[in-house]
Amino acid sequence: MPNTYYTLQSGLMFHLFEGVSHLRPSSIAIGLCGPVPNNRSVVELPNQSGYARVSVAPGSTNWSYQNDGKVYNNNVITFPICSGYVGWTSGVFVADNSTYGAGNILFYNQHSVAAELTANSQVSYPVSGLAITLT
Repeated sequence: MPNTYYTLQSGLMFHLFEGVSHLRPSSIAIGLCGPVPNNRSVVELPNQSGYARVSVAPGSTNWSYQNDGKVYNNNVITFPICSGYVGWTSGVFVADNSTYGAGNILFYNQHSVAAELTANSQVSYPVSGLAITLT
């Protein structure tokens, strides 16, 4: 996930250079977005037909930092099965809130192939399927 968004960038910059505390999120959520974002703005999939962000707690049980400078998921991340049409997904994001439309986007990455989510569709990321980096 190469694109770091403004909330995380500014928080780290203030923390490192100005001594302003930047708190770690109490929860991490993985979400799916529709169109390719413009102007650093992610458009989340519609809140319909069973789509929901997936909450993954911080900590070494769920995430691991590797020598390649990336953090990987230690467990499969599975979204709910769609009960009907949701739309096209072209990317994934990490947010600091599991509530639909709430919180700050911390990371974003575009999928290599867009996918249409319809009834009975389900998105899943295997172990180490999300590689998160600050570069």
